[in-house]
Amino acid sequence: MKNGTCILLICVAGQVFAQVDGKALETAREKLSALDSSEMASLCIRPDSAPLQATGKLNLATPWSFNAKPTAKLPCQAALAATWNTGLCRQYAQAMASEAFRQKQNALLTPCANVYRDDGATVAADCFGEDPLLASKMAAAEVAALQDAGICPCVYRLRKSGDEDGRAFNEIDLAPWRAAIKDAGAWAVMADEDKYVLKGILRERWHYDGMLIVDWQQSAVPVKTLEQMTLRTLYTLARANAFDSSRKTRHDAAGPAATRSAALAVAEEAITLLKNDHALLPLNAKKTGNLLIIGDTAKKKTAEGKSASIYDAIAKYMKANAPDAKVKLAPLTAYDTCSSTHEIPHDAIVTTNAEGKATWEVEWFDYVNEPQEISNAHGFCGRAHMKHGEPWPARGEDAPLLFTIRFSALVKAPESGEFVLSCHAPNARSLKIVIDGTAAAEGQGGEISCLAHMEKDVPYAIAIVYNGHSTDAEMDFGWRRPSEYNGFDDLIQDVNAADAVVIVPASEGKKKTAGDEAIAKLLELKPKNTVVACCTPAPLELPWASKCTTLLQVPPCGEAQGEAFANILFGKTQPSGKTIHTWPKKPSDAPSSKRGAFTGYRWYDKEKIEPLFPFGHGLGYTKFDYDMDHADVTEAPEQGKWKVSIPVKNIGRSPGKEALELYVLYPAALPGEERPARELKGFAKTRLLQPGESQTLSIELATRDLAMWDEFGSCFNLEPGDYSLLVGASAQDIRAKAKITVREKHVFDD
Repeated sequence: MKNGTCILLICVAGQVFAQVDGKALETAREKLSALDSSEMASLCIRPDSAPLQATGKLNLATPWSFNAKPTAKLPCQAALAATWNTGLCRQYAQAMASEAFRQKQNALLTPCANVYRDDGATVAADCFGEDPLLASKMAAAEVAALQDAGICPCVYRLRKSGDEDGRAFNEIDLAPWRAAIKDAGAWAVMADEDKYVLKGILRERWHYDGMLIVDWQQSAVPVKTLEQMTLRTLYTLARANAFDSSRKTRHDAAGPAATRSAALAVAEEAITLLKNDHALLPLNAKKTGNLLIIGDTAKKKTAEGKSASIYDAIAKYMKANAPDAKVKLAPLTAYDTCSSTHEIPHDAIVTTNAEGKATWEVEWFDYVNEPQEISNAHGFCGRAHMKHGEPWPARGEDAPLLFTIRFSALVKAPESGEFVLSCHAPNARSLKIVIDGTAAAEGQGGEISCLAHMEKDVPYAIAIVYNGHSTDAEMDFGWRRPSEYNGFDDLIQDVNAADAVVIVPASEGKKKTAGDEAIAKLLELKPKNTVVACCTPAPLELPWASKCTTLLQVPPCGEAQGEAFANILFGKTQPSGKTIHTWPKKPSDAPSSKRGAFTGYRWYDKEKIEPLFPFGHGLGYTKFDYDMDHADVTEAPEQGKWKVSIPVKNIGRSPGKEALELYVLYPAALPGEERPARELKGFAKTRLLQPGESQTLSIELATRDLAMWDEFGSCFNLEPGDYSLLVGASAQDIRAKAKITVREKHVFDD
């Protein structure tokens, strides 16, 4: 088989199926018997390919693709992890299943089971954070819930970068994958082409019996192997009821309202209160007569127009609860476009179409690695004209998967001065703004902007180069005229006049916030009345952190982000999110991707580096007491397990939820390599507790959870000794300790 973008592989050695779904296997064998070798190959490359469906031998009830785009914009995986709530994770997965059903899809490319390492190969928003235990619990819960609903999740992307040693790879990186495959029984996995990973781990160590998707350009396989590959593919399709035209589950009729409710629940529990030194939050809407919102990010809609922005949601809440209050939005820096973002008017566009009307010329090409080298001779696909707001030109069914579109026009400035040009395209691979042949701004997707000095009535050749892929292409491009920005002095006056200030800065790349100097100056004016909200899935460099007394982290939360933020800001909902990464005080404190098993908080403990915010940190509007006088640790030796039960009581004045974290401290005299000072081995979260209310949380700990990888023996060993249990509200906020004893050595093959 050649020229396939992906190929499904199996290992011919060993058992074909580990835990058989008899009905699904019978269906798979029946379908297999009707296919010839070319049809098997076609099935392995794409099960819902048109030629294969035309034969009538499969009769898929719904399309089969792992690239389905949901109609609802749900919170990202990092937001889900920040809830520290596996029950909510299952609700989230059911919402995804409902979305898939509404699109008549069987499969979804989710979740990403990679532990986040800042190595450029993993995306923070797609991962469950820096800790393997947290990632394991979340990945397993999501996979199980999706499969219970009849949707096939494809867990991605199992890879071995080569930087990890054997211990780091087995203890850290493989842990979430083991949970998704062995605990949740994942039906489909995407992995890199690596014999050790594909055969040694997936097929031989874990006896994985599901669909395996591997990036592969060319491959030739024996007929017998092809038959087994096809059988596995058909078996997975049958498991997901892909051949059942009447497929229904209890989640089918949930509807958009239930999906929205799940998205809002996740978003509210994901927003993390990092600092609240003077109890500024929650704001009292009726006592906040003048509320100032600063920053372009506050005005952005996070779901392509389907959601309220943070500013819109705050304004709506204030109108309903304090109608006489004033809510103002202001730009943080000259680059911000929030105060008056608008399209370039037609009377400023010199370029015209055949009818003499102002227009943008649109050209689209096969993807070009260097967009500045675009020429009509390179992959040219067509040309069209369009106005602002018109649909993009159709590219046809045979259009390339990756493409480049260039918008260009002569534009005449209506006044002289510094114009802000801004381009927002959430689905772009990369963007570039070109003025008179010179690149003025470029970046990887999202949004780019630039300042451009333009003289009145002088025409300028402006072009926007959009590199995209197969997902829907959307873009907003506009400007702010010089007369529409009042400057920083006016912003200072606005801050001084406000009762409360909320700063929502943009991220500059992935490491820091934009406008740090401006933020620092504003925090000096009213530090006790200013909230800073960082919209980020991962830590940022915050040089002004010591001046900030109220700080929120808002991970990407999709269409519910604005409403969730307003609910947290005004106390309609209590914050209960916790960090899934350690925040460094300065970039040099953070571990590199080559720190082996000492990733995340393990590195800070080892080097005795004090973080800005520890792993697992998150505040609320109330306080909790861990009642260790009534805590209980019970052992079940025959099962190799311990059960830790701890009453948690709300001792504050507001309702709230608390996530309890269980860490293990290893005996100092253990043989072998150095162990981390502590490792997360369990967590549990309360329901919403009213003031004075208690709930006993229980966490199970197994002997396998304490084992350490032995590179020489290629196994996990648990040595006898006394192990300390640390119970806390974060990796550094330890409230109580207990002890368990391992009486004999245990060896685990996996």
